[in-house]
Amino acid sequence: MTDNLAKTNQDLADETAARTSRDTELTNLINQNKNAIETEITNRKAAVQEVQSQVTDNKTAIEKEVTDRQAAVKTVSDNLATTNQNLADEIIRAKAAEGANATAIENEATRAKAAEAANKKLAEDEATRAKAAEADLLEEIQSNDADILALQQKTNKTNEDLAAEVARAKKAEEDNKALIDDNKEAIQQEVTDRQNAITTLAANVKTTTDGLQTQITKNKDDISALVTKTNTTNEQLAAEIKRSTDADTQHTKDIAQLRTDLNTETSNRTNADTKHTQDIAQLRTDLNTEISNRTTSDTALSEDIAENAQAIKDEEARALAAEQALGERITSSLQAADAMVYKGIVNGITASSTVTKPLPTSNVAIGDTYKATAEFTLGTQKIYIGDLLIANGEEGEDGFITGTVEWDYVPAGFVPDYNPVLSADTVSNVPTLTLTRGDNTKNNIVFAVAAGNESLKVTADSNIITYSMEWGEFN
Repeated sequence: MTDNLAKTNQDLADETAARTSRDTELTNLINQNKNAIETEITNRKAAVQEVQSQVTDNKTAIEKEVTDRQAAVKTVSDNLATTNQNLADEIIRAKAAEGANATAIENEATRAKAAEAANKKLAEDEATRAKAAEADLLEEIQSNDADILALQQKTNKTNEDLAAEVARAKKAEEDNKALIDDNKEAIQQEVTDRQNAITTLAANVKTTTDGLQTQITKNKDDISALVTKTNTTNEQLAAEIKRSTDADTQHTKDIAQLRTDLNTETSNRTNADTKHTQDIAQLRTDLNTEISNRTTSDTALSEDIAENAQAIKDEEARALAAEQALGERITSSLQAADAMVYKGIVNGITASSTVTKPLPTSNVAIGDTYKATAEFTLGTQKIYIGDLLIANGEEGEDGFITGTVEWDYVPAGFVPDYNPVLSADTVSNVPTLTLTRGDNTKNNIVFAVAAGNESLKVTADSNIITYSMEWGEFN
């Protein structure tokens, strides 16, 4: 019996060691597959993230390029608008300046013509006045000459009368000389009277002659003053005419210079307008070229984006297919290796205030393994702390078990829940150790030690699967 027990114990130990070895190998295989799977998944995720990062970078670069192109186009448009506005302002200013210059020239020409007309009118008035004064002076001179001639004629007549009177007197003297002696006193008185009359006549003639001479001298002074005044007026008139002529000449020169300046300014404005037009045309050409280049670049960029998007889609499809293939390989490997996947712990069947980790009923895959942290009953199977429950059944396309999940029970070891009772057989008075399970209904083990020898009696019912025994002393 001892040999059988030792053999049984050795078989039990060998089986336990074999199971432990298989569990270790299975765990190592699971860990290796798990590590390989996690590494592959990590690499795939890293590749996908790298592709996504590259796509994000390309998208950011493309968006920046598009933004820069749009900003450049806007800058060119703004510069063109500013140039057009400046050109419009310059054209308006040139037209305004041209109008102002034309108005100034017209005003200056009008003023010059008015001044010229005024000077001409003044010269004509002065000439008319000078002619009138000269005519008056000539008339006065002619009148004075007539007076002088009349006075000369009167003087000559007086002289002739005087000579005639003297001749008559002489004749009378001669005629009366013969009578002198006859009437000497009367004759003497007559002579005296005649002499007095002659003296008075001579005095009157002298007075008249002096008056005429004075009048002639006065007339000569007036004529000289009038000539001087006429000469002064003529000089002033000549000076005014010269001034007016010089002013007209200067005005003509100024008008010619203004016209030259206007023509030069007009030419410069025309050249500037032509240059602005050419610049605008060049800017438009550059803008069209830039827009064409941008359009071509944008088209190429869009094609690159489309190619990158397609490449991303292709890479995502390839990664998804690889991931699916990897999942299928993993599933096949797990199924082929009958691999367990540790999912966590359980402490009951249905969730309650005391059951916080119930056994799952959905989304369960073959090989999902849970470890019991409390005692509970699954169907008719008593579950102890440390026992393993492994999911089994038929999986669907989603990788989860369809229908009822079958839980394979793997005990943690022989950990019986027995209550040891030491008693003595009342008949043979043999000490007996009885181990009774907590339910007190089955799996009872009785250890009886016979008195006086070293034999060990082991009694067990048919529900005991495995156990081990050690020899010892019972007091």
